[in-house]
Amino acid sequence: MIAFVLTVTAQCAILLIILIDALAVCEDRLWALHYWREKNVEVDIVINKKIDVLPIEVKYRANAKHTSISAFRQAFPKIKIPVSIVITKDQLERDGDRLLIPFWLTR
Repeated sequence: MIAFVLTVTAQCAILLIILIDALAVCEDRLWALHYWREKNVEVDIVINKKIDVLPIEVKYRANAKHTSISAFRQAFPKIKIPVSIVITKDQLERDGDRLLIPFWLTR
């Protein structure tokens, strides 16, 4: 139970740090910052860059392959989404148009 609480707390703290960084970038460029949720899936951060959209999801765990970004793409098939980002615990890889980036690399 204690490990679960620490993991959830760490993930919330990481999400907050990423959100603050995203907000600063959006304000500098006049982009819009959103959150998307539908039924039991969600994308933590959605940046509307006016010409396309950048979904960002925080999955602070060892295996972050399963995300809600696929559901987001299906919900908005006409929106241009050239790349999506998943912030992970330690994965660094490209999976098609998805970038998995460890949190420490975002600092």
